[in-house]
Amino acid sequence: MTIKEKIQEDFKKFFKERKEEIFGTLRMMLAAVANAEIEKRGKGEEGEMTDEEVLAVLRRELKKRREAAELYKNGGREELAKKEEAEALIIEDYLPKNLSREEIEKIAEEEIAKGGKNMGEVMKGVITRAEGRADGKMVAEIVKKKMGL
Repeated sequence: MTIKEKIQEDFKKFFKERKEEIFGTLRMMLAAVANAEIEKRGKGEEGEMTDEEVLAVLRRELKKRREAAELYKNGGREELAKKEEAEALIIEDYLPKNLSREEIEKIAEEEIAKGGKNMGEVMKGVITRAEGRADGKMVAEIVKKKMGL
């Protein structure tokens, strides 16, 4: 079962159970995937989206929710921030678990040992090896620390 199919099945389940806060988020996720599929066809690419492409869409949606929650908190709108955070938690359930800080540090050390000369080169290596399971800000922070910048 693909990730998209899993989201569709869960959408049906939660719709029948009338859990509006969950199926609303799942509907938004399906819409984002559908928009990405339309965009893909517009570029002349055929076929269904792969799981990796769906995960990329979900990561973008997660990032949007986190940024919106932060903006709402800064603006004193706690109720809206909580809604965005709840949506982010639902999206996270469909993403692979992120690597721990220790795992990222180990990868960074290995990339530096391979001969990473500058921060961009090391970051690229770490992010590639993490396969989308690492937060870019955390990777940047770790690489800076390890390289003594």
